[in-house]
Amino acid sequence: MKRVPIFLGTALYVLLFSSASAADAPSPKKFLSTAMQDGLAEVKVCKLALEKSSNPAVKEFAQKMIAGHSAANEKIAALGKAKKIDLPDSPPVKDTAAYGMLKAASGATFDKAFMKHNVADHEKDVKDFTKEAGGATDPDVKAFASETLPTLQQHLKMARDLEQRVKQGS
Repeated sequence: MKRVPIFLGTALYVLLFSSASAADAPSPKKFLSTAMQDGLAEVKVCKLALEKSSNPAVKEFAQKMIAGHSAANEKIAALGKAKKIDLPDSPPVKDTAAYGMLKAASGATFDKAFMKHNVADHEKDVKDFTKEAGGATDPDVKAFASETLPTLQQHLKMARDLEQRVKQGS
């Protein structure tokens, strides 16, 4: 059995691993477009929470999400402009349906549904940004994803914690 020199084996491993990571990452346009739509949807649904919720903790959470996601949306827009990528200016249709269901709810039912929605959205965002931070081919997009990821992880933790409190009626 022939042995492959260590440097060739290592080079092959690095080549295969980095190719797989790059292949798994969406294109800069797809990632930025999805991130923009998700951010716009988050702001829209959180503005609804400011109107509909009677829970001060839910309103405070919504306000923090509006501020955080609005700032991220501005960075996404600037990055898209720099990359000459036309980005969407409205949430995706799936989020319009979720917004409609939330709008129809009220009281504790609204708060529970709103927090469940936020946990799911932030789980998806953390997954998407983790993938992009690890495997993006565009260095600027990779840097944006890496810089934004800790904030999204914090948002997810806040959402999970508040979801539990809302479920318990506090």
